[in-house]
Amino acid sequence: LELEEQITIAVQINGKLRGTLDVEHGEGQESIVERAAAIDSVARHLNGKQVVKTIYIPERTLNFVVK
Repeated sequence: LELEEQITIAVQINGKLRGTLDVEHGEGQESIVERAAAIDSVARHLNGKQVVKTIYIPERTLNFVVK
């Protein structure tokens, strides 16, 4: 069984899908969070808001909880 090199994860803000990100298999959470926050459609919704919590489900979903 061969693992795929790249995995597409969903990037959400308050549970709403705002973008996707292709990550390398085994890439670190900090790197993923940083790259996800740089996506235009995500950055637009993070602008001026406070990130209360970041929920990362490895190789599936990254959810920013903002207020």
